[in-house]
Amino acid sequence: MINVRDDIFGHLDRIHKLDQEARKDKPVNSWYASSFDTCLCGRYLHRIGTKRDSEFTPRLLTVFDVGKKEEKWLIDTYKEIIEHEPGKYQLEEQVRIDNKKYNVHGFIDLIITEKDGTKTALEIKSKHSRSFWYLTRQGAQLGHKLQLWWYLQETGIEKGLIVYLSKDDREILQFEVLRNDKELKKQALNEVKILNYCLKYKIPPPPAEKGTWQEKNCGYHQQCKKLQKEQKILTQEQIKQIINNKLK
Repeated sequence: MINVRDDIFGHLDRIHKLDQEARKDKPVNSWYASSFDTCLCGRYLHRIGTKRDSEFTPRLLTVFDVGKKEEKWLIDTYKEIIEHEPGKYQLEEQVRIDNKKYNVHGFIDLIITEKDGTKTALEIKSKHSRSFWYLTRQGAQLGHKLQLWWYLQETGIEKGLIVYLSKDDREILQFEVLRNDKELKKQALNEVKILNYCLKYKIPPPPAEKGTWQEKNCGYHQQCKKLQKEQKILTQEQIKQIINNKLK
């Protein structure tokens, strides 16, 4: 008898392993904009080619795959809008962003240009309904805001929208991010300054604080803890000096 769960999970696991095999000899040459506000130590370990504590589970691979399909659905729907209303918008999909100075890489999901030339960058995320409705009270996740802010400062686009799709009940939320947001600029630049210093001098940054979601979701958590225990990480005083441009 057909086992749908085994078929789907097995297929996604095979695809992931083939992708990993294709990438195994390719160095990671940049920081991912999609990783802002996650564990600094984990990002450093990923950048230097360290293997994760454990592989992604088939269930988590399914979450990633469904997320990509949700994003595609929204973009395809905008294409249908243009078919019915020609000239209303111009669309640019998966716009590559590479910052050579700070070594940050990413892709803008969608840029929409209106008739008057106004551009809006969209970062599309999907959530289950409980997490989705929590955002209505708390606002967009900081990491998503930092990611989109980075794209805005790279392209010169003045504003963008983080668009959340609820996978359960098909609701949509959007939150505006502005290129002139000084707080987002400060945090984004501080993060990449710390990471680049650590990479240059081969000193891992400190891991995420205990009990935070950053710690829970770090794929290198056990290795991060070991480095912290052995005191082989950047000190808080060094971090302050890097942020204040006293260490380069």
